Amino acid sequence: MLKANKKQLKKIISKDRLDGYFKTVKSLNGNCDLLDVYLYYSWNTTVSESFYSGLQILEVALRNSIHNAANKHFQNSYWFDDPSILRQREIQSIVKAKKNLSRQRKNIDPGRIIAELNFGFWTISIKFTLIYVVVQSK
Repeated sequence: MLKANKKQLKKIISKDRLDGYFKTVKSLNGNCDLLDVYLYYSWNTTVSESFYSGLQILEVALRNSIHNAANKHFQNSYWFDDPSILRQREIQSIVKAKKNLSRQRKNIDPGRIIAELNFGFWTISIKFTLIYVVVQSK
């Protein structure tokens, strides 16, 4: 099927997108053609898909664990509304989450706000002191 659709694939997947794959396949095989690169690209996509559900579970478990620990520590389910806990960037993410929920006509409660925040909020943006709180509360 890939051989028959080589021309179409060239049109929809740019050379720029595949450059890294060309280099990788060539380093592994010593040479490569477009078909080898598409096969490797397809394999990489399949492998990436296999991680999705595990990462999704990790995200939910991480954010809920942090929220539960912070809620317990601060004794406030709206702990994220306290400007002394979060930096401006995180506060903006909270505001955006609330606006999204409002636009969707959903209740703006702690559980929905926490669920609306993206994985980056929890892994990169969150203040070190909040992570410290989670570790200390266990």
